[in-house]
Amino acid sequence: AVKMDRKRVGIVGAGVSGLAACKHALDKGFSPVVFEADDTIGGVWAHTLQSTRLQAPTTSFRFSDLAWPASVTATYPGHHEVMEYLRSYACEFDLLKCIKFSSQVLGVEYFGATEEEIMAWEHWSGNGTAFGAGKDGRWSITVKSLKIGNVEVFQVDFLILCIGRHSGTPNIPEFPANKGPELFKGKILHSIDYSYMDNVAEFVKGKSVTIIGSGKSAFDIAAEVAKVNGESQEN
Repeated sequence: AVKMDRKRVGIVGAGVSGLAACKHALDKGFSPVVFEADDTIGGVWAHTLQSTRLQAPTTSFRFSDLAWPASVTATYPGHHEVMEYLRSYACEFDLLKCIKFSSQVLGVEYFGATEEEIMAWEHWSGNGTAFGAGKDGRWSITVKSLKIGNVEVFQVDFLILCIGRHSGTPNIPEFPANKGPELFKGKILHSIDYSYMDNVAEFVKGKSVTIIGSGKSAFDIAAEVAKVNGESQEN
């Protein structure tokens, strides 16, 4: 049995997984706190390309405890509808009270066992229990407020990472000295920066755009730029 004084759960990220983890932690009687670097919920859905839609049908992409609203009739709805669905989930289960926005986790550290002991564990806490190896087992989470700049340390009994595969860190290649982006006289954007822009159409209108890469985001951006400028401007 979990003691009532050992139930504080730290969750990193307020995207789809973070919201679900928070809701179910509440259901179990724990006290979750969610640290979200952005100023909104939604994770990757909060800032994305205008053309982004679900890649899975709504029957497969949904919370088990909240159906899609009847107003969403598309099998693959757009990201605005996805965000509204996520907001409705957060409101339905009163999750916003648990979320600390603009709070970037700088690091985590576990206290209560040595690193050698932890590496030898085959189960949580070495004994299959979720809340520490002993009375002193706990996680220390260092968090920076992106609004006021101060750093705080939070203590929790259990830690859940919900940062996903795309946690906002751009993949930028290394260039030889004096042979990198500094030589280019035009504007350089990573696809993450592009996704955060509100005036994308005005930014690329009438411009010759070169896209480096051939992944999904590259093709999506190419399609958006071509829609704004016409195919003749697209390289």
